Amino acid sequence: MVRALIRMAATALAMSMIPSALAETRSVYISPATMGVQPVYRSDILNPVLLTDKGDSSIRVGFMLPPDYSPNTTVTLRIHMQSATSCSIVFGVLYFDRSRPGQDIYETSPPNVDGMTKANMAVVSLPAQKLTAKTFQISAPLKAPFTGQKPGDGFLAWFERSKTNPLDTCGIITIWHAEARYTSAP
Repeated sequence: MVRALIRMAATALAMSMIPSALAETRSVYISPATMGVQPVYRSDILNPVLLTDKGDSSIRVGFMLPPDYSPNTTVTLRIHMQSATSCSIVFGVLYFDRSRPGQDIYETSPPNVDGMTKANMAVVSLPAQKLTAKTFQISAPLKAPFTGQKPGDGFLAWFERSKTNPLDTCGIITIWHAEARYTSAP
């Protein structure tokens, strides 16, 4: 009986340690101060990026997969944006670059962005004064000069707002930040 209780206690203790040994979802915060923007247009309030309502504008978001990234798992890139009024913008990827030390940079663009889903221009509905995240899934490329996706791989996504498209009904759009969500290695 005592041995059974000791085994049960040991099992419970071992089970309590398992979550730290399992993969978990983590994220890399991407500050608007590190984003490229064209035309250059920033707010004085907390320094977010602003996408102008005076024509097409773009942002560039770059990040690197951290050392604890679990190779070949999907990364979710989330661009957090806000509008003063309820409206729609036309937003998508203009270029998407991957880099790996010792390899050539691999650049793709719509309509065939290798390893990124939902990259083409699309209408995004924004409610008034509410933070909204537009998400993009990034997976291992199919045609790159290197295979897989691993820690240390770098990414540069160039997103464009197509204000000249009649479906874009928003005024100025505030980009507060971005994040890259990934699965950590166990």
